[in-house]
Amino acid sequence: MENEKELEEVSQNPSEEETSAEETSEQEDSKETSKLEDQTSNKGELASKYTEQEKQLFERAKKAEAKVKLLEHLEKKVEKSAETPVEDIARTVHALKDYSAEEVGTIFQQAKALGVSPLEALKNEDVDLLIQAKREKVAKSSKTPEPTNRQSMEEKQFSEWRMGDIENSNIDKLSEYYKWMKSQE
Repeated sequence: MENEKELEEVSQNPSEEETSAEETSEQEDSKETSKLEDQTSNKGELASKYTEQEKQLFERAKKAEAKVKLLEHLEKKVEKSAETPVEDIARTVHALKDYSAEEVGTIFQQAKALGVSPLEALKNEDVDLLIQAKREKVAKSSKTPEPTNRQSMEEKQFSEWRMGDIENSNIDKLSEYYKWMKSQE
């Protein structure tokens, strides 16, 4: 029983050693809390700095990735154009031999617009119709003579001839003109 009384007394009146230990642990806890608060505030400042730096790095990385993609795309185009076999070139030249320079230009424009090779563009019905329409237009314009104000010398009477007509006429017409002049005297 005596032990129980001592325990009760100790629990009701803690000793100085126990009190100082509790105070020390509380002081250590408060020091740790203040350190954590300081670190948290520092981390907050650092976090804002890092986020700005991270944003800048992210933007730089995005730009670099875009440049890499562009370069890869250009390299593929160069490789594709460099890989054009001689046979394809020969086929293209052979297929285009029956076309005029203007028609070849039209075919290449259409091929570029369609994103295909000139040989594939020739197989396209729209390109074929365009070439045919241009040919018909040229044929129609060549059939229709251009209007002129000048009458041919054959239609003009010798009385209507001027100096320019005499200079531009051939020898046979000149001899006829001189005969007519002699008859007029």
